[in-house]
Order: sequence, then C-alpha cells, then structure tokens
Amino acid sequence: MLNNIFVSNTTVADRKPFIYFIAILSPVPLLYVGQTCQRQGVLGRLLQHLDTNGTLRVRAIEAGIDEFQNVEIITLDLSDYLMFGDIHNRHREALEYLLHCEMKAQGCKTRIPFEVISYVRANRLTYDFDLQRMAKELVHEVVYKLPFN
Repeated sequence: MLNNIFVSNTTVADRKPFIYFIAILSPVPLLYVGQTCQRQGVLGRLLQHLDTNGTLRVRAIEAGIDEFQNVEIITLDLSDYLMFGDIHNRHREALEYLLHCEMKAQGCKTRIPFEVISYVRANRLTYDFDLQRMAKELVHEVVYKLPFN
C-alpha cells in the first residue's frame, strides 16, 4: 500500500513546546489532541503514539479501529511564549486540556463530524482566564485547517 507523509515545516522534529492535533479520516473520523516538548518534537511523539502500546493506537483500538489511514497532523508551535517552554509544563498541559474540550464541542459542527479520542487531565491552570481565552482563539484557527471541513 502506498503511504504519503507530508511535512510542511522541519521544526516539527525540534525540541520545542507544541500542541498537536492528529486527525484520522478513515475508517472513521477521529481527532487526538496532545502536547509535547520532547527532544524529537512532534515527529518523535507521533512515533510513540503509533507504537504497539502508543496512546493514539490504544485509543483507536478502544474506539474499534485496528488500522487507520489518511492521518494529518496540525501543530501549534508555542516557543514564542516562555510560559510553555520547559519539558514538564503545567501551562501547556492546561492549554492541551482546554483545546481538547473545545475540539469536543467543535466535533459535531464540522462538515465531517469527528470524535475526540485523546485523554487529558485538568489542572489548576485550566481556570486561568488568559489560557481559556487563548484556547478559544486557537481552536477557531485550527478547526478550519482540520481535514473534516
């Protein structure tokens, strides 16, 4: 089977703070929201997700999907914001949680309805007004780039 992988920006393999969205179109539309600041960036994190016990793979199997196709990744580079920078970052985790919740609300509003299958946890920073505002602004930017529209 022929598979195409497109990378539009080489910084996705850099250690930077990212929020990422993994969109799966088939066999059913799914979305995974995650965050990272690991050494190999979003690409390294994607490899972990696709591993046998990877979070994305486990969540897809729980949703009844053994194999998926047509995967797209959208990344938000947060390196311009110092508060998101360190490896274990509560601000980034809070933003991930808020974006996860916002995407769940958007899932039924797109041309192709999708289910959000990521697992996130709230922390005390999820109540931060600035992070909530940022999440609402970012979700509108990201949702139009998803392949579900």
